[in-house]
Amino acid sequence: MVQLRSVTNALICLLLASTADIAHANKFLGTVPVHLENKVEFEHALLSELENALGNGHRTFTEKRLGAIKKVVQPIFNALPKNDKGKLGGAATSYALYRVFLARHAWFVIGLEPFKAMASWDASSATAILDQRVPDFITGLFSTRLGVAGFGIHELSVLAATLEHLVHKESLLRLSAAYRSLGRSEEDVLGEEEVESVMDTYMVLFVLNQHVGNLSTVPTTLVQVLRQNATTLYPGFSETQQFLRDVQQSASAKRDYFYYSDVAGLVEEVGDRYGRWQDHECRALKDSLVEMEDPGTGGAGRVRLADFYDAALNKGKWQFSENVEYLRQIGALDESNPDNLRIIIANYVNGPSNCAASSSYYSVCCLNECDEVLGHIEAKVVAPDASPEQILALVAALPSSTVPGNRTLSSWLTHRLHEVANHHGGMIPLHGRLFGQWMHYAFPRECPFPHVLGTTRPQTTDAWVRETRREVIANKTEMECYISTAAPHQQRATETDELQDLLSMESAMWTMQEELVVSHSEAPAHRSTLFMWIPRAIFVAAIVSGFIALKNSVDTKLTAVCQGNDKYFV
Repeated sequence: MVQLRSVTNALICLLLASTADIAHANKFLGTVPVHLENKVEFEHALLSELENALGNGHRTFTEKRLGAIKKVVQPIFNALPKNDKGKLGGAATSYALYRVFLARHAWFVIGLEPFKAMASWDASSATAILDQRVPDFITGLFSTRLGVAGFGIHELSVLAATLEHLVHKESLLRLSAAYRSLGRSEEDVLGEEEVESVMDTYMVLFVLNQHVGNLSTVPTTLVQVLRQNATTLYPGFSETQQFLRDVQQSASAKRDYFYYSDVAGLVEEVGDRYGRWQDHECRALKDSLVEMEDPGTGGAGRVRLADFYDAALNKGKWQFSENVEYLRQIGALDESNPDNLRIIIANYVNGPSNCAASSSYYSVCCLNECDEVLGHIEAKVVAPDASPEQILALVAALPSSTVPGNRTLSSWLTHRLHEVANHHGGMIPLHGRLFGQWMHYAFPRECPFPHVLGTTRPQTTDAWVRETRREVIANKTEMECYISTAAPHQQRATETDELQDLLSMESAMWTMQEELVVSHSEAPAHRSTLFMWIPRAIFVAAIVSGFIALKNSVDTKLTAVCQGNDKYFV
């Protein structure tokens, strides 16, 4: 009953803090302080109730991270469209969470992956995106708070910290499995070499997640077999071991003995750093493609399919071997000229085929460099939309990994941006397909081309194979057929050409179909206080059991999802 009461209080605390009218109801229910108008007080009250429901470790872990999370949340929150209460609605909240986890850890939280079209954010509520992917109580917090007023910085930050804590708890299950497989007890004090062995085993369970199953019951013999064959199953494991050593040296230098809590701290540090560390392989993949970039007009950020397959068959780049059907489905194929199919570098690198399954909660994928560029623009604009003149000035000065700063933008690129502005009556939404499309042509090797909703369906190679029952790898005959196709003659484009010719040659995939992360019509429903409390009461009753089940499910029944083909681990 104590646990049930704590869980119920957590829900009531959040509900009562939602609006000014609801705050008066605290006097009647008596579960939280009467006046929680101060957002910091609300945050502390919510954390206290979550502590009662999930244990004191949750409060400690969450509070330690809140400050850093808020620093990431603030500029993203400032730039996203708000509802009439100054909060983020469902689509904006989901998109903001995706950006926060990416910026902090390079995590692609399952259900919040960026592979979807822009309109997908607006078409799906946060609850639907997270449904069956995270514990029910998180979905409940979304549904309740968003249904009332939306999410502010405090709610968004607490939610992000809570999910990070659940990820950490899962990592401790993995650590316990590593200890068991080595015949160690959590009471043992370990030396430096013993810690290295534990961390190596932990990382095997992390990167070979799809072979493991239930972390609480994984057989010791299976863990040992995976450890013995780690380099075969995951060719980059030697480099991963060096990463672990570096983390161990930087986080616990000059230590010659380690308690379990010390090793758990190392695990937390590894989880925070791994996503960004592994991205070096993605950058190497991108560099290989840029070296083959089509030098023809409109070829920036593109590789001829013939050169792509030639690199696989004749130049040792075995990774570049996906068949045309799969490349088309994930949105990595430029078919604007059927006689000259080309790979879109940013779409290929950032596609789901380059994700590693690593947790029940998230995947580790290649970082989208465009998000960093967009973040710089958001920080300068501090609004959801901007004038074309403001964007042109910012982008012209802004460098990327392959584009110099302080450049002069071409006439056709400037014209395209004004097309977007005219489409929206003068201002340009920063979180829409048209601006994303323009960013692709402004930063062709960093920003993926945003396909229209329904024209692509990105999925992992394993999922594609299961669905189609076909090999994802093109056979040698297919590859040779494309390799033997001569490159078509292409007209050279210069600034002296007619503008319409420049537009068609340099931006052949351009369309004027807009999709917004948050549609202009999104607004919170206006309902009476009584009407709002009815579904909330039903909601509380329905998910209390989910809250109670959370602790058991997190502690004993976390299972791995996001299985992937070993070949595509990055």
